[in-house]
Amino acid sequence: MRRRVFIMAALVAMIPALGSAAVSYNLVLAGASAGGLWSLIGVGVDNAMKTAYPGSTVTYQTSGGGYANVSLLADEKVDIAILHDAEARKAVEGAAPFSKPSEHLRALAVLYDFSALQPILVKAFAEEHGITSFEDLKAKRPPLRLVLNKPGNITHDLAVNVLQAYGIAPEDIESWGGRVMIAGSRESAELLRNGQADMAMNAPFVGHSSILEVASARELILLAPSASVIGSVGEKMGIGSVTIPASAYDWLDKDTPTLALAAMIAADASMDDVTAKAITAALIEHIDSLRDVHKAMLGLDRPMLLRQRSIPFHPGSIAAFKEAGLM
Repeated sequence: MRRRVFIMAALVAMIPALGSAAVSYNLVLAGASAGGLWSLIGVGVDNAMKTAYPGSTVTYQTSGGGYANVSLLADEKVDIAILHDAEARKAVEGAAPFSKPSEHLRALAVLYDFSALQPILVKAFAEEHGITSFEDLKAKRPPLRLVLNKPGNITHDLAVNVLQAYGIAPEDIESWGGRVMIAGSRESAELLRNGQADMAMNAPFVGHSSILEVASARELILLAPSASVIGSVGEKMGIGSVTIPASAYDWLDKDTPTLALAAMIAADASMDDVTAKAITAALIEHIDSLRDVHKAMLGLDRPMLLRQRSIPFHPGSIAAFKEAGLM
């Protein structure tokens, strides 16, 4: 690919030292916005590659996020990219927003698999209308003011799929006398804090500051998807699940299973096996470079690097995992 550069050390003595020549990589990684977690992960990937292959550089390129990154890989504008597992599944299936299947995607390593769907509902509203479950929402049709993330954000798709699994469409909520609002996670937290919304469905990490901020102003409950919905939506979207421990929030009274998004580093299938293996091997060996970028990443361990089912792993990555005893 056009931005990958192999630099051989000790050029003067290259022939006699060929078997031990140092190799470095110059890679472009597509993430999302500047300053978010994915940009920090980009720093971690850069550090891992620099440690494994001195002289290497991984440049973080901002983008519109996972959906946009699929096209950037296909057009060879970047070497590697961060995608959610559900975004990758949509790409390979050719589901909206994609116009045709993308058969070129290959996974190199999973970065996290614990971006948990956390449907939070204001307790006063829940008690007023007798709501303790999604089934209650469907049956009692309360005038719910629900906040969903922006269309084009995979969290929006996840929330809509869960609602649909219970036979609830956004327009149904409006027919109940409620309202569906669109906002990012920070804005949705403000709407809940200020009494302008009753419920939000986002998928941040457990213990995220946006939820803690709401809980400091409003009493909350967590609406847990049922085991059958976790199974059906997980299968449809190609995602997994996680259990939110009761200790995560002082207002949560029991361990609560829910759906969870994973994020991975992906490449085009045309990436050569040597490069794919080198990147994956660096992340395996220097996993602390990823863990150290933010406290939210401390849950990452080596087995998690393989934990996705949306797209095939690159053959070079498979070789790296096998050498590390992980496959």
